Amino acid sequence: HGPVGQCVYEGLLAGVEQFARRLSPLISKNAHETLAFQLDAGGFSLKGSLDHVFKEAMIRYRYALLKGRDLLTGWIHHLGLNALRAQGYPRRTLLAGLTGRCAGERKGVLHEYAPVEDSEKILEALLKRYWEGLRKALPFFPESSWTYAQALVVKQKPRQSALEQARKAWEGTERSRGESADPFYRLCFGSTDPFDRAFEEISVEVFEPLLKSLGQI
Repeated sequence: HGPVGQCVYEGLLAGVEQFARRLSPLISKNAHETLAFQLDAGGFSLKGSLDHVFKEAMIRYRYALLKGRDLLTGWIHHLGLNALRAQGYPRRTLLAGLTGRCAGERKGVLHEYAPVEDSEKILEALLKRYWEGLRKALPFFPESSWTYAQALVVKQKPRQSALEQARKAWEGTERSRGESADPFYRLCFGSTDPFDRAFEEISVEVFEPLLKSLGQI
């Protein structure tokens, strides 16, 4: 409130306006109608809708530091768009957000998901993991798993080095909370170390196709 609130607002305003200016050319006025769908994949039935679909691409954006969870959510929407293959609709997805280690280094970033030919197969694999996760706690954590997959698959670091990077995302630092602080994860895994072979396998299984679509591998 008051002068402090005004200072915070003014500090954010320039970045938001710049982000909006960069994003506006991507968002044409001729958006497609919201795409309602019912999709069958490997014994599962998906029902929902996709919005913000324009002539060239489906657009997703968030004025925040993009994390593994954001990339995975955009990826699932992108797989749905590609699996539908609706006539007249694009098969590209753009995800806009921020990158940078700290506030002073933050800048805009734009990820592009390329068309996926085997989208139904990938969706089916994700749904099977989802179904498995309803029966037992899976050692999959969006940020830690994303960090591990990037280090191992993209940067081609040794397995042990990739695990060490993932553990930093899991444990956090003095300035940032790690995923291990999540009360649901603490309830499911307690004080045990969830970074086992299943964690490695699921992390790569989920994120490798995503990284390929982004052109990082």
